[in-house]
Amino acid sequence: MTKRKLLTFALSGTIQEEEKELTLSIFLRLFFIKFYLLCLYIGLVTIVFGLGKFSNIEQRAGSSIVHTFVNFIVLAPILEGLIFRNHLNLKLENIVLALLLSIILFWGDWFIVILLWYFILVGYTRIRKIFISRLLLIYSSSIIFAFAHHYQIIDWNNSGTIVDFF
Repeated sequence: MTKRKLLTFALSGTIQEEEKELTLSIFLRLFFIKFYLLCLYIGLVTIVFGLGKFSNIEQRAGSSIVHTFVNFIVLAPILEGLIFRNHLNLKLENIVLALLLSIILFWGDWFIVILLWYFILVGYTRIRKIFISRLLLIYSSSIIFAFAHHYQIIDWNNSGTIVDFF
């Protein structure tokens, strides 16, 4: 995506026609970009903090490094796409799929309440044919996606960490 297309998307929420279709070629390019960025991140953390940062990963995760790698490189992008992006086209089946995956993944966690309300609201606007700005939908989904990554580490008794999150 060129800078101009990215700026157009950020300001209007519209996607160029050739960018709409997720082909195998585009998926593989995105996969390798994510793989490269993860390797770069691991390399930088190793250089700055040493290998000790990763030495307990198997104990903390309760799984092997290969299992953790597959989760972060393969499963996480697929699930994040299905939950936080796939519903943006407002197709009812995509909204329901995102809702069901959210329930499965976040069951037993209070964050599920936020996701339930969000997907119920999106589904309601879809069913009632209420106009909802595509930009509002994109940015609200992005904020909830960011929140999904950080809500567990925010100190809710410290307003500074809450402000830092936003």
